[in-house]
Amino acid sequence: AEIDALLQRENPRIGSAPLVLLNPNASDLLPLRRWPAARYVELARRLLERYPELFIGFTGAPADAPANNRLADEVGSCRVVQLAGKTTLRQLLVLYTRSDVLVTNDSGPAHFASMTPIRVVTLFGPETPALFAARSPNATALWAGIACSPCVNAYNNRQSVCRNNLCMQAITVDDVFTEVTRIHDSLKPTTSGN
Repeated sequence: AEIDALLQRENPRIGSAPLVLLNPNASDLLPLRRWPAARYVELARRLLERYPELFIGFTGAPADAPANNRLADEVGSCRVVQLAGKTTLRQLLVLYTRSDVLVTNDSGPAHFASMTPIRVVTLFGPETPALFAARSPNATALWAGIACSPCVNAYNNRQSVCRNNLCMQAITVDDVFTEVTRIHDSLKPTTSGN
């Protein structure tokens, strides 16, 4: 009820509509893990166009709110909910339970979400999903697997000389859109011909 009240307060149109969460953030300690922000905007627009009943929520910590709010505004839809900095960790877990899919960079939210029923799509680049993917049957890792990736690991103290994360840029909006639509479509109730 608390999360439903928060969602209603942030966007009264949401009701019980399906919700896909986008977490465009990654720790400032390793910004190489960020998928280009404009791609989150494009992904949101495409999902909203494909699914007229769907809402998109942008999540993040309080420090992420200004950047996330700009992205949410860029989407340009009344079916976007700005949630960065508006939940406690406990509320975030409840939000994950209420939502259908989370798309996130390789960061903490992928692991937190794996404790809930939400489907998680994690975008990997400078680190390998073989070691760091969320361990859940509901988690999917998208990784371009280019030759220089992974460039960050325990053996190099998570330091990289890379300043141009081609590994994240190689993951296309089409790649992520295809995976999210596959998941979303699998969650829809089916009608039987009986």
